[in-house]
Amino acid sequence: MIANSYDHILTVAAMFEGSFSIDWVQDLTQVKASQVLIAFESAIEHGVMRRDHVGSFSFSDQHERRRLLKRLTPSEKERLHRLIAAMLLTGLPETENKAESLAPHLLCISNDKTGCKWLMRAADRYRSLFRIEEAIQCYSKLLEDLSGHFDEDTDQLFCDAAINYSKLATAKHDTKRVLSIIQEAIIRSKGQNNSRLQFMLEMHFAKNKWLQSHYNSALKHFEMARSMAKNLGDEKLLRSANTFNTFFLYWQGRFKDAVRDYEKYLADEDKHFSPRFPPLAAMTVGTCYGEIGQVTQGLGMIDSVRSLCLERGDTGLAAHCGTCIGAILLDIGRLDEALMHLEPSVEEARKVHRDWPMIQGELMLAYAYYLKGVHTKCLKYLRQYQNHSNQVHVSVRSWPYLMELYWAMEEGRLPLLPDASIEEEVQRMIRGQNLFLKGVAYRFSALLQKKHQVPFKKIIIPLERSIELLEASGQCIELAKSRFEIARLHLALGNRSQAAKVTQAGSQSLYGLNESLIPDDLKPLLRSISPEENLIKDIFRMNRELASLSNGNDRIHHIISTVNRITGAERGAIFLFKDREQSTGLCLRASKNLTVQQTEQAGFESSKKMILEVASLGKGQMLGSKEPADCNTSLHNEEKILSRICVPIVTGNRTLGVMYHDNRLLSNAFHKSQLELLPSFAALAGIALEQAEAEEKNRILRERIKELTTNDEVKRDSSRRGHFLGVVGETPQIREVLSKVAQVAQSNTTVLVLGETGVGKEVLARAIHMSSSRRHKPFIPVNCSALSQTLMHSELFGHEKGAFTGADRRRIGRFEKANEGTLFLDEIGDLPLDIQVRLLRVLERREFERVGGTETIRSDFRLIAATNSDLEKAVKERHFRPDLFYRINVFPVYIHPLRERKQDIPLLVEHFLEMQSFEIGKTLRRLSRDEIQILMQYDWPGNVRELKNIVERWAVSNIGAYTDISTFLQSTPRHSSALLPPVTLRENERRHILWALGRTGWKIHGKGGAAELLDIHPNTLAFRMKKLGIKRPDQSKANGEKEDAYEF
Repeated sequence: MIANSYDHILTVAAMFEGSFSIDWVQDLTQVKASQVLIAFESAIEHGVMRRDHVGSFSFSDQHERRRLLKRLTPSEKERLHRLIAAMLLTGLPETENKAESLAPHLLCISNDKTGCKWLMRAADRYRSLFRIEEAIQCYSKLLEDLSGHFDEDTDQLFCDAAINYSKLATAKHDTKRVLSIIQEAIIRSKGQNNSRLQFMLEMHFAKNKWLQSHYNSALKHFEMARSMAKNLGDEKLLRSANTFNTFFLYWQGRFKDAVRDYEKYLADEDKHFSPRFPPLAAMTVGTCYGEIGQVTQGLGMIDSVRSLCLERGDTGLAAHCGTCIGAILLDIGRLDEALMHLEPSVEEARKVHRDWPMIQGELMLAYAYYLKGVHTKCLKYLRQYQNHSNQVHVSVRSWPYLMELYWAMEEGRLPLLPDASIEEEVQRMIRGQNLFLKGVAYRFSALLQKKHQVPFKKIIIPLERSIELLEASGQCIELAKSRFEIARLHLALGNRSQAAKVTQAGSQSLYGLNESLIPDDLKPLLRSISPEENLIKDIFRMNRELASLSNGNDRIHHIISTVNRITGAERGAIFLFKDREQSTGLCLRASKNLTVQQTEQAGFESSKKMILEVASLGKGQMLGSKEPADCNTSLHNEEKILSRICVPIVTGNRTLGVMYHDNRLLSNAFHKSQLELLPSFAALAGIALEQAEAEEKNRILRERIKELTTNDEVKRDSSRRGHFLGVVGETPQIREVLSKVAQVAQSNTTVLVLGETGVGKEVLARAIHMSSSRRHKPFIPVNCSALSQTLMHSELFGHEKGAFTGADRRRIGRFEKANEGTLFLDEIGDLPLDIQVRLLRVLERREFERVGGTETIRSDFRLIAATNSDLEKAVKERHFRPDLFYRINVFPVYIHPLRERKQDIPLLVEHFLEMQSFEIGKTLRRLSRDEIQILMQYDWPGNVRELKNIVERWAVSNIGAYTDISTFLQSTPRHSSALLPPVTLRENERRHILWALGRTGWKIHGKGGAAELLDIHPNTLAFRMKKLGIKRPDQSKANGEKEDAYEF
């Protein structure tokens, strides 16, 4: 035993979770350092403590540490936590670990703003390390401590923490509490004038409302946020809106729409897992692919996300991916494989406190064990699902398994549990907003009616509604089930031919998935269709689809995807010879769900051997495993490929490479007949490859021609009043800006353009370029906020062929393209720190290497940077490197917001109208004095970009009709009377009448006239118009003659 005299010293030392120094314990205990050292040496001798390094110690016996802590009262603990926090705050160096050392103590005391900022740093650190539970504790604590305190910094901190808390707390903490925090953050954000913040808060409010099944409210807030992003024209917000839209489409059961939007968003990329899409969203899209019957595409996509998560250490999201894979396998009737994924994933989710996949996985396991006939396990998991769902107040459903289980109870195939009502669950789903679950619910409604002996002709009505909803959803398996139920009704009504037709339609989507899903009682109705007949149909369909694709690379990816779907492959790729003449060296040319990194892993070695043999011998091979996938109890098993097939790509007498497909999730996925079929697809791929190579040569030529062409659209007649190379205005503020342009244009000095979003920073950068000696060389713009961190390296520095998946050709980066010209980096404040380091190096040396390359490339470019951020503040907060800031802040130019130079509005309007007239090929009327005055009274939070958008909208709507521009200001979400100065009652009446006349095309009398719209007599309206001097513009004025245009 350690001497009791040392207990006080060791008890204080026990307050530290990690390492601590003698000095800290001495300061807290106020005893001599020698006594502290003797106490520590005694503890080390008894195995209670250990020496980490000189002067630093920690507890090795946590049981003894907890025993010592029990000696302290709560007030004594709080006092010591506060003293330790103050000591560490001033004593620890500014490293990334400081916040982690402070957090255990800050969590145990009430904190001021400084303490809360450190909690925020600790939470962000934990989050980056995927220590989700610790991150949530820190966010929750600082939100609690900030509640009731209000100022600008506190509000910003509260809002940021609320968003991050909501991201992590989904189905983990009480959803009611999350919503109350988001609501408070929305109120605080009103004073921040930060549209991005308000957008994110509205999105998270919508998400949590949906989790509570408050669908209408959720959709309302989602649409509000999406409108906000569109009106601002902020690309980063629009990307976030696209990501959230993926989740909302999934939650609404609109799987087909989610896949369509994803493919539209990534139209120029391989559609498996793009770094432009966050992993959680990509996993969701993969699930949607599985739901619409593209099972191999979905499984491969989710498994790619899962692999990435395991590499990063995010086992929680990896477990979530495992449950999604399990659900897809469960739906296609692969029960054993489903269980092998579900059980370890649910256990891992439970271990890392990832409650959403744990809860959903428990329901999946309940249904899987019901199908296996193991009812004890089924009911065990079902009870766990119900208990955990109730604990976090999450009532939203994603899967129909609960209806299936309740129906089994209704039919007596499972023991009836308390509160298990199929009628209530069906009605609940019908009232909801999920098309998929609604469609399934209508089928169960029909089954209930059938059980209650409702006439068959009435039962068909909900079944037809079920089919309608499931077709809109795109969910193919449940759609087949509903069609089978209608087929049974037709049989009962004696209509065998119609029953056979419906059964055939329902079975069609199941042939490539699992034919055992076709009910035995309906199989006699099916016309015998050979696999060859189905393959011929698939080939014809693919040829039609290929004909609609003009791009060779798109054709290659489409062929790989089609073969994946037809053969049941999870992954597919084309490997080509590096040296076509010598037929040596194979490299990855295009793929689906297979990356370069995966081809270099040990698990791919046997596939490499097959690929090389097929390429050298010119003969296809197929291998399968009779062993099922083994997921046992861990998510971290070494990758094992269970099925693989490979054929050569031959054009003429030359072998270009091979087409390879595999499956890591299903054993014996391929058939010998497919080995005879694949060479046809390989031949099509060979043609597409040659087409893509020709297109690449043409692209390089076009780019070269484009580089040699000057930016004529920017070069305007500089002699016009208030116009200079696209910069429009003649206020003192604009003249000051143009004066600076004249000073700096002819030099190579780096320029930093400052100003709010939408003021025209890129226009000014182009003007500087066109005024310089580099005007005949390229102007290369880059929006830094529009690029993901993964894509940014490739965009800026370029990449070599084969540097990563999808890098099917060498890409010239923006630095290289800007050689001898100007590089414009917009929103430079959004660059990640690692890119800032590389950018600084390029600016200093004008040298860089392409991604995946070793050649050093030089580029002589002039840099113009722009930002709407406070870079000096970002430097202080360590979000922006000070050395880079000093490098770019050589010649700053500030563009004033439009509200500070409203006298430029008439010239800008005239400029934008001329642009619109040119685009639509028609002369537009000029705005009246009253309309210009209305525009000048508005504060323009979106600056010149917002003005341009409103003029464009007005111009489009004004073709063939008279429309007052105030109509568009009133329909702008940000516009409100609070933004306009007070006007007289007479002026207000005049504007209101003009608005009504604009809406009705200056029709006064009769139905649809302005008098009817204003609810007054036509004679009264005519009298008021005469008194207010309102006259209808004649046709010549409407067509743009200058007689009655505004004058200044």
